[in-house]
Amino acid sequence: MSKDLLLTLIRHGETDGNQAMRWQGDIDVDLNENGMKQVIQVAERLKATGYDMIMHSGMRRSYESALILGGELEIDWLKMLTALRDRSLGEIEGLTTVEIERLFSFRMTNILNERVDQIPGAETIAHLRWRVRTTRNYLLKKYAGKRVLAVSHGAFIRMFFKEFIEDPHNIRFTNCSFFTVRVEDDKTFLLEKSVEHI
Repeated sequence: MSKDLLLTLIRHGETDGNQAMRWQGDIDVDLNENGMKQVIQVAERLKATGYDMIMHSGMRRSYESALILGGELEIDWLKMLTALRDRSLGEIEGLTTVEIERLFSFRMTNILNERVDQIPGAETIAHLRWRVRTTRNYLLKKYAGKRVLAVSHGAFIRMFFKEFIEDPHNIRFTNCSFFTVRVEDDKTFLLEKSVEHI
């Protein structure tokens, strides 16, 4: 049996919060109509890979995206892995960038902003990094030889890219953007990416 893992990390479809440019974190919301359409469209690009299973974080926007992908790709094996969830943002959840700057005196440029570490209730960058690395190793150990499609969130996806591929400072991980890697032992190889460069 192959000892490597083919892993595609995809961000969930759009929500009303995304559309309103609100930082969601642990706020659990459904996909909006456009988000559902986005997932159906991206499924066409993923059909040729032949995934064995789809994972989701358990948050509704991730789960609903996984359900749509499962239907479009004809995959019945769906599994929840809560480690794929978004970064908790504590007291700034639900706020826009402008509101965060006004209330907390810093500009929220991306979800890996280290100033968030000081926000009560927020997950620290160090913990997020540990969670991403632990999840990568768990998936390799548990699902070596498989092709896994994992529906996650902006923080997890961005941190994974930063830790194992390259600094994502000039990349936007928009809704339904994805990248595919081959994971083997201590190496991670980028095979494909569908992200927006800025």
